[in-house]
Amino acid sequence: SQGTQQMTYCLGIKVGEGIVGLADGRITSGTQLSVAHKLTQHGPPDARFFIMTSGLRSLRDKTVAYLERNRAESAAGYATMLDAVSAYTHCLRQVTEEDKQALFNSHLAFDLHTLIGGQLPGDREPTMYLVYPEGNWIEVDRRTPYLAIGITTYGKPILDRALRYETDL
Repeated sequence: SQGTQQMTYCLGIKVGEGIVGLADGRITSGTQLSVAHKLTQHGPPDARFFIMTSGLRSLRDKTVAYLERNRAESAAGYATMLDAVSAYTHCLRQVTEEDKQALFNSHLAFDLHTLIGGQLPGDREPTMYLVYPEGNWIEVDRRTPYLAIGITTYGKPILDRALRYETDL
């Protein structure tokens, strides 16, 4: 259902050697527990990137469907991760315009946090972005070698102490 609460944990790490994306697969709705993939890959085999989300599944599915439609319409795909994240935020803002008021009327928040990462042909190195529900984003970089979305409290102290940009994969 649209109101399914996702007890999600997604973690994006960027170190000097590359990036890592990890996501759990647990979804709870009341007393029901199910599994859904929260990390998906997109793009042709030579230009793949991943998307991980936390929030309403209906918003994720619609945003990703719009992104896939837009990507399919362009034979070249995306040259860089900046192009991919820009396309994603465009689709997210379109979904916001279409669905935010209806969600508000149903007493649901427009909640979709996203980690997008990869290395596309025009990128010098792997890149990862955290996209907020409003469509703005920050880049995971040397200053912030990891970002997590969803239920993030348990691992944060360990990551803060142990993870540095210089940490090997």
